[in-house]
Amino acid sequence: MFNSFPGVARRNSKHLMTYYKNLKRKGNKSQADTRYQIFKTGDGPKADTSSNPVEERLLAMGALKIPLANCYDSDAAYHKMTTSDTTHCATNCGEEVRSY
Repeated sequence: MFNSFPGVARRNSKHLMTYYKNLKRKGNKSQADTRYQIFKTGDGPKADTSSNPVEERLLAMGALKIPLANCYDSDAAYHKMTTSDTTHCATNCGEEVRSY
């Protein structure tokens, strides 16, 4: 999509990955700065914490990095061992829920 616009410098996957990583780094830095400003002010007025909407979207996507449980996948045993609530996986597969 980036290379389809006229008058735009051609980018390869390496350039786009570097751009994406830099956006994530800037977003994490601004979020850390926001947390720092909150603790810095104490009970005083809040500091200006305006941020870029693109950075906010990237940070919101970071919260979605939790893998979804799939009983038919090769890592189903991992999800059963790491989660205390196995009802999600069991209801999707039609298996009985066993408590250990």
